[in-house]
Amino acid sequence: MSYGDIADYLGAGGPRQVGRVMALWGGGVAWWRVVHADGSLLAGHEREAAARYAGEGTPVRAAAGGRPGRVDMRRARWDGADCRGRVLDVGAIGLDSAGTAPGGSSLPY
Repeated sequence: MSYGDIADYLGAGGPRQVGRVMALWGGGVAWWRVVHADGSLLAGHEREAAARYAGEGTPVRAAAGGRPGRVDMRRARWDGADCRGRVLDVGAIGLDSAGTAPGGSSLPY
């Protein structure tokens, strides 16, 4: 899922708010499974993410010149269909009822 996919799924906030929450508290979750909408990987964590993708069989598009590839979003995107109807406490992941991450609108992204 992309940052925007998660915001849409939650019905709160947007990609920047999800990014902020992941930056603050993402270490305890499968952070490598959240990518940019174009499939590009989190800067500075490309090697670790690529190793996890290889282990999980995530479809990745190769890049030229040894650069990190991108997740093939057309094939890899998860729509959350098998979790619809479950209750999610948005506050528990750091968003308020309006979908705002800690720190309000002054996000560093």
